[in-house]
Amino acid sequence: MLLSLLACAVKPPMDLGSFAADQVLLSDTQTLSHLADAGGERDLSALLRSDGSIFTSAPNPSALFTAQHEAHQSLPPLTESTELRVLTYNTALLSRSYLGTLVEMPEIDTRREQMGEKLFTAGYDVLLLQEVWEWEDLLALQVEGAGYGYAVYGGTAGLHSEHGLAIAVREAIIDWSVPQEQEEQQFDAQRKLEYWPGPDVRRGWLTWSFTLAGTSQRVHLYDIHATSFVSFWLQRELQARQVGMEIASRPAEDIVLLGGDLNSGPYYDTDVWTDGAGEAVPEWWRNAAAYALWLHYGEMYDALNAVRVPEDVKLGKTIPADHTTYLTEPYGQREWCDEVAGTVFSATDCNTLYYQSYGGTEFPARLDHVFIRDPGAVVRVQSAGLVLSEPMPFDTGAFELSDHYGVETVLEIAY
Repeated sequence: MLLSLLACAVKPPMDLGSFAADQVLLSDTQTLSHLADAGGERDLSALLRSDGSIFTSAPNPSALFTAQHEAHQSLPPLTESTELRVLTYNTALLSRSYLGTLVEMPEIDTRREQMGEKLFTAGYDVLLLQEVWEWEDLLALQVEGAGYGYAVYGGTAGLHSEHGLAIAVREAIIDWSVPQEQEEQQFDAQRKLEYWPGPDVRRGWLTWSFTLAGTSQRVHLYDIHATSFVSFWLQRELQARQVGMEIASRPAEDIVLLGGDLNSGPYYDTDVWTDGAGEAVPEWWRNAAAYALWLHYGEMYDALNAVRVPEDVKLGKTIPADHTTYLTEPYGQREWCDEVAGTVFSATDCNTLYYQSYGGTEFPARLDHVFIRDPGAVVRVQSAGLVLSEPMPFDTGAFELSDHYGVETVLEIAY
């Protein structure tokens, strides 16, 4: 009960309803119509003012997935283009004490030693990283990245440890003759206990704008880490609105690439999750609304949708139902993990590090995303999907590089 009250402490902003993007009917908008179908028929402002029990069935984004896929596949090929390889990755470099309690992600020392080399030798042009919490870790990535030809931006010393974000860009893809812009910002909507008495966390985002070398194309990168845990769905919805409206205001000829751990998947099969301890955790259907709001407010599409219809709904319906076994092995059925690991869910007990930290407490979900805003249709998505999903051999054992899988996309961008 206390958690629910604290989650509701954030209220919609005073300007809600004053922008055109707030005033749409859910049923009239492609990215939002599945929310109306699930029992939320109203305008978007009313949705943001409603409680977590608004939906009477699971919001099903299958039609949205198909529409975005068909729209992108119908675009004509580009005659001249350059390739851009993008990775978004939650690094899980968290080791922080508060109120006498140490919160530390598994195998952090071993992973910290290997993180930079693994990421900077993987061939990406852009890396959007989350949970690089400590300033010292950022400085280490900057030094190591420079050796591999990357510039790394993580904001200011005063705020970096609150948001833990970092963007790495291969120096060769930047037109250094054109001015760049770098900014760090914090969300208006926060889970205040994360800062105090919690571990000094204030969520936010980084932006890096530059002109792509060899072209006249302006690119705006957004690196995001939204508030976590299902009860804080309103914070995530308002965060999607705040960032999305800034993105939508960018010049129409510019490309926006947004990546990050958005802490909300597009689909949850049931509204109440029974965790491994037998406790009922509600409001998962409302948690799915944030995915649609990111797309709507930012006028974006999902890079994964561009290359295939994602399997969130199909696989979400196959999650084993015997929750009492979740604490003894992932989802109580290792063979289920053998079938689905590495396909769509970026946060899942099938990841050995995630299982150590969160085993049996949450749905497997696609929390990590790459979204694209491209009004000029100058981008073609060549591939997209999960990477870094297999355990790696380290001196101390075999485990993943992080408790999240990475999400990559390979783009072709017109000159």
